[in-house]
Amino acid sequence: MYSIYDYAYNGLLFLNNIMRPRHKRLSQLMIYSTTACQSRCKHCNIWQKPVEHLSLDDIRRIMQSKCITKRTTVGLEGGEFILHPQAAEIMAWFREHHPNYTLLSNCLAPHRIIDAVRRYQPRHLYVSLDGGRETYQRMRGRDGYDRVIQVVEALKDEVPLSLMFCLSPSHFAIASQILKKGKSLFVEKPPCQTLAELNTLIDLQKLYGSRVAMVGLQKRYAPAVQLLQKRLRKEHLINYDLHYLTGAYPEGNALIDLYIHPLDLIVYLFGKPDILACQKVDKDAYILMLRHPHIVGTLELSTAYTWTTAEEHLKVCTSKGTYRLSQMDELTFEPNPSNILGIPLEKLRLHNKTTEHLYARNNFTPTLPNNQVYSQGYFSELKAFTDAVEGRQRQVFTDLSSVRAVYEIMATIQEMYKAQE
Repeated sequence: MYSIYDYAYNGLLFLNNIMRPRHKRLSQLMIYSTTACQSRCKHCNIWQKPVEHLSLDDIRRIMQSKCITKRTTVGLEGGEFILHPQAAEIMAWFREHHPNYTLLSNCLAPHRIIDAVRRYQPRHLYVSLDGGRETYQRMRGRDGYDRVIQVVEALKDEVPLSLMFCLSPSHFAIASQILKKGKSLFVEKPPCQTLAELNTLIDLQKLYGSRVAMVGLQKRYAPAVQLLQKRLRKEHLINYDLHYLTGAYPEGNALIDLYIHPLDLIVYLFGKPDILACQKVDKDAYILMLRHPHIVGTLELSTAYTWTTAEEHLKVCTSKGTYRLSQMDELTFEPNPSNILGIPLEKLRLHNKTTEHLYARNNFTPTLPNNQVYSQGYFSELKAFTDAVEGRQRQVFTDLSSVRAVYEIMATIQEMYKAQE
């Protein structure tokens, strides 16, 4: 996994590439060395192309580039790299001249992969695995599940090994297999489609002892959200108003794929709610009123707007003033005007409105905190996962159990309108 040094190095490399464009350096380089592949994946058509290879001489010339350093991680892939006619010679060259390299494989030639890894010692092995046997065959077009598992079982204690999969509604099947192996899991949202599937994943983690099982809901890790949560703990809460507005989403289920983000945000900030009211106003548009333990709020979740000017705004009213969170990039606080015996002084004299800027991303300064990867929470989310896996952190904000309340809300909404249909 990654160390603090890796994060610091990549941050410095990012600054170097921004400030010294004539002296850029690569942190990673993926070499697609061959189009040969024995998979028939639905999400990839490389197997339909004429078979071509980069020769060892071609690869040597690429590696002479000044933007490649000894810290550049080089990935060997294809197609299926192990089918390259010079696969052994290429891996031998990297072992000797650039040992900081990784191997990506579909593992459909298990004995060749196992032998190559043991002989040429790549730093990391990335394996393609899309769920259980049926899901794998449907996604990859080959009955190769047992061969992939054979490689995983043979090499899991010999080389750092990661499982790769194509984003699909099959997250549940993939996540289940990983948890059954007792491995740590980071799964992009949504981790599954139903509350029942989520409960199954939670039970599998407990049963097989996976150290970390974490869902990719990065807003919890955004600096503005962390600051807002800290401030709200000291406040008397009154109400909130959230708007999550996008364009049309015909390619999937907006409730599960999109609205999981704002619903997770309000659960994280205010706790598990009861649904006081819910009105479906368009195909994928809802107006909700929720009651949390210490606050009541309204939400507008809609795909009836536009992606060009998509919005996500949260306003929280407290006894001291109003907090406004915009797109995770800005957090402000407007204190309430003073009053005497309940009479607002702004009615008696001119009131100069003040706004306290608690957090704002600076688009001008090219530093890590001002990068959207950081301000949106992605960086801290992945760091939390690696720290937890390596034992440097005990808890993560987005473990499987923490999103149960979100799935309960979505399940309730689905049941309400399923009955109407």
